[in-house]
Amino acid sequence: MDNADLDLLYECTFEAELLAQLDLDDGSAALAHLAAGRPVYFHDRDTPTDLVTKLFPDGTRQLVRFDTQGEHLVCEQDVKRR
Repeated sequence: MDNADLDLLYECTFEAELLAQLDLDDGSAALAHLAAGRPVYFHDRDTPTDLVTKLFPDGTRQLVRFDTQGEHLVCEQDVKRR
């Protein structure tokens, strides 16, 4: 096996392990961040492919994108807590 093959094998293994761990995620770390007053970032099926959802403790949601310049706000939606 050459280095390119090993890199591909490592990448595939890493991706499989990451996806398996994501399936086990119960969201407790995100809830702890929100409870401490910090926003969390996530991507789900309702988030456009090239964006990330930023959720604030008050329920406000922002769609943001990242590049080498940092985080950029695309749009914001206020959501009232129930």
